[in-house]
Amino acid sequence: MQEILEILGKKGTLKILEEINKNKRISFTSLQRLTGINTRTLSRRLKELTSLGIISREVMEDRTVFYSLTEKGKKLIKGLQRILEEYY
Repeated sequence: MQEILEILGKKGTLKILEEINKNKRISFTSLQRLTGINTRTLSRRLKELTSLGIISREVMEDRTVFYSLTEKGKKLIKGLQRILEEYY
């Protein structure tokens, strides 16, 4: 739980999760374009989210990498949405 709270507070994490949730499956390049996060930070956040089991990473034959929410990630998004609805 502590690790998830820490990563949610890091730069770009919520933007990344928002775009993956909206698009269901999205490439690294598209995420970078839509979020405006620099390559190094984006790569770091995606690795952290993957290691926590919040997103999954799929490498295609042409080496394009796609990201999507795992079941754990979908539950996290639903929980965040409920919290935000309570306050806004």
